[in-house]
Amino acid sequence: MKNGLRHEVNRPNDHGRPPGGVPPLPSFQGKKLLLVEDDLCMREITELFLNENGYACISTENAVRAIDRLQNDQFDLVITDLHMPEMDGMELLAWIKRRLPKTKVMVMTGDADLGLRHQAHQHGVTNYLVKPFTLEKFLQEIEGSLTAAS
Repeated sequence: MKNGLRHEVNRPNDHGRPPGGVPPLPSFQGKKLLLVEDDLCMREITELFLNENGYACISTENAVRAIDRLQNDQFDLVITDLHMPEMDGMELLAWIKRRLPKTKVMVMTGDADLGLRHQAHQHGVTNYLVKPFTLEKFLQEIEGSLTAAS
């Protein structure tokens, strides 16, 4: 396990696909993702993994920069951490709900607090994924978020 991602080799997922290095379902190929993560290593590894799996992922290190990106580009899914400097993920969720209500958002955090989970869902989060998690689970949650109703 490294930085919240666990890679379990040769264990097929619910779709019968082995985890890691496997392209998303054809309907998800090329979907634009915005990753908001303050931890440099986690951000770079996750962005690389998503791009290698057929997504078009762009990352940023904080919510302030994410808002800049969201004002100038459209994304199919925003994946954000909650605890970040300058502006936390919960403030970003509120901004997205207010300004871009049809934008799908998924939380990826090390905080399993049920109150935060509930608050995030009130802001329209499609999935709340607690670190550490497997890469297989990560892809499943992304696919679930992309198919969730806006």
